[in-house]
Amino acid sequence: MLRRLRKFALLMASLTFLAACQTELYTNLSEREANQMLAALLEQGITAKKSTVGDSLFSVVVPNDDVRDSLTILD
Repeated sequence: MLRRLRKFALLMASLTFLAACQTELYTNLSEREANQMLAALLEQGITAKKSTVGDSLFSVVVPNDDVRDSLTILD
């Protein structure tokens, strides 16, 4: 039981660390705007994601290492 608990704690810590390695580029976007940005980034090989911010509002998230390239692509 203790072994499983340790494995679970390690998994949760890893997920938290990985989630912190992302940067929200733009937020409060319409779904259409977010989809257009997402398509442009994915086309250039950037691993981007769209996430829900609120009612019909979205954000575009990229890995920290890709922020500069992402902003250049979207400029």
